[in-house]
Order: sequence, then C-alpha cells, then structure tokens
Amino acid sequence: MRPAAIVTIALAAGAVDRGKAQRALYALAAVAGGWIIVSSRVFASSAVVWLGFSAAAAVAVIAVVGLRLHELHDERALHAVDMRTNQTSPSGRTAEFAS
Repeated sequence: MRPAAIVTIALAAGAVDRGKAQRALYALAAVAGGWIIVSSRVFASSAVVWLGFSAAAAVAVIAVVGLRLHELHDERALHAVDMRTNQTSPSGRTAEFAS
C-alpha cells in the first residue's frame, strides 16, 4: 500500500464524528508515524532504532491521553444521566424513595 493511501485512510478515520481533541490526537499520531518513515530513510540504522522507539513512546502517550479524554467524556455523560434520574420530589425525597 502506498504511503499516501495510508495517510488518507488515517485522516479519514480520525474525522468520523469525533471531537476536536480526538482529531488533534489522531493528527499527532499520524505525524509520529510519518516521522518514523522519514527518519528511517534519512538517518543511520543505529539512530533509527532510538528515533523509532521515541516515536512509538510518543504514540503510546497520545493513546493514553486519548483514552483519558474518552473516559472523561463518558463520566460527564453518565453524571448528567444520573442527575436527571435522581431528581428530588416536593417532599425532599429522591424519586426512587418518594413512594
């Protein structure tokens, strides 16, 4: 597969109904992947090992940040649903125990 096709697929996958932060993380991961390709063509093999390792570590950090953002989004959504279902009744009791 050609590199341009890989980049196009990666960018298209990142643009599917995600927030700006997730799309930015996808772009950073794509840049890190591109850096691995460029460095393997430009630098000596001993340097490429460490440059590739550092790029892989950067992708791992990007993945952890993306996971954390996703979990925060889910927590906010669950909290909003929980707040709607636990409305208090006029007697001051929650809807679960109002009967």
